Amino acid sequence: MKVRLPNLLSGLRGKSQIIQDELIKLREQMVHSAEGWWMEKLAKEPSRLCVDEVHRVLVDIVSAAANATPGLGRYPFFKREVVATGTAALEGFKNEARNMVVALVDMERAFVPPQHFIRWVQRRMDRQRREEELRGRSSKKGNEVEQSISKRSTSLQTGGQQN
Repeated sequence: MKVRLPNLLSGLRGKSQIIQDELIKLREQMVHSAEGWWMEKLAKEPSRLCVDEVHRVLVDIVSAAANATPGLGRYPFFKREVVATGTAALEGFKNEARNMVVALVDMERAFVPPQHFIRWVQRRMDRQRREEELRGRSSKKGNEVEQSISKRSTSLQTGGQQN
């Protein structure tokens, strides 16, 4: 499954492909790990139970509506068929609803807000800036050491020539 990143990340100059690759690797690791399996089960099971509960309530409503309709009492076979047809339709809708709910849970689990990537890039830039500052400091110190050594050698050479 290819994850499409928001347009907010388009200014990150090629970083979106790296991020997509890392998301795919992370998802594969989570799916194949025991923790990932439990997290998936914990995330999906309540939604499945909710669909089952809504289905049960709707089946009860169909039965109650059939029982509350005064004219259907005279035709028990027709009443049973109406309830059976309504229940069968709801059963088909239940399977569709389960699939949609599981897909929604998967989408929600896969969603990573753009702020995460913006902070990630910002932290990386801050780290690079600190490293450059450290390199700059060390090169300044190196230049100062070289200058002091050259001054000493120059002063020794000029001092030796004066004698």
